Amino acid sequence: MMTSQENPELIRLGHELNNVWTGLIGSAELLQMTLPADAPEQEFITLLLDGIAQGEAITKKIRAIAHGEEEPASDNPRPDIINTGAVSVGNPTLDNDNRQLETMLHHLQASESAEEAAAIADALLTACRRHFYREEQLMLHCPDYPFRDNHCRTHRAMLAKLQTLRRRLSADHDRQAIREVAELLPIHILGMDSSLKPCIQQRPELACHRVSMPSDDLLRDYFASAPIRSGAPA
Repeated sequence: MMTSQENPELIRLGHELNNVWTGLIGSAELLQMTLPADAPEQEFITLLLDGIAQGEAITKKIRAIAHGEEEPASDNPRPDIINTGAVSVGNPTLDNDNRQLETMLHHLQASESAEEAAAIADALLTACRRHFYREEQLMLHCPDYPFRDNHCRTHRAMLAKLQTLRRRLSADHDRQAIREVAELLPIHILGMDSSLKPCIQQRPELACHRVSMPSDDLLRDYFASAPIRSGAPA
């Protein structure tokens, strides 16, 4: 029920807050995926997620007020995709990858059948492997990049998660699986990928860094193995 005029500025701020919470949730969940289930840090991550959930609830009320509603609006079955196009890591090839992934996520959300969604998910998995490979090869030239080992582990955890979601999509046009895919990748781009920018800025030659791309079969084998650890030869 409408109680007042919409407040565009408050709507914008509510949307930005929602992006912040989404990014924090994704980063925390990715960290959960890379840590052992019995790691003591898991307890602190759970507390962090509980706090973020409270922030999300407050933000939902703010957005409802901004839209002139008495009660918070119901969850949108087709959530907004975070705009990754506004994020640049300083390497045009990686930035173009991110825009391509965002476009594919929009196509996935617009899919109308399990077959169509599964086909898009297959293409998305291939694009992710190529993008992650480019990132990992670039990181080999950044000896001072402090997050490399965790970043590479996260790539493998994300690919495993995407493969699981792809199976759900092929079995049924699972809207929740689409929502999870639509949130997972932008969170990684806004979080971990953006941490590469200072490294690239310090080494201008990396702005033009390009790699020879292996075949898709070799890429699958590459990501099935443990990443090369920091300081190890390529």
